[in-house]
Amino acid sequence: DDFESKYSFHPLDDFPPPEEYRHFTKIYPSRANRVMRGAPPLPPVGR
Repeated sequence: DDFESKYSFHPLDDFPPPEEYRHFTKIYPSRANRVMRGAPPLPPVGR
């Protein structure tokens, strides 16, 4: 039972060529929020 013989795969010629790779800086929203918000408020002081 060979995986490739069970299923039919497209030949590579069927697929369009990939787009040219362009490097870009990834932006992670959770990380950006942490930097922008600043420090969390101090906890309430018990009296």
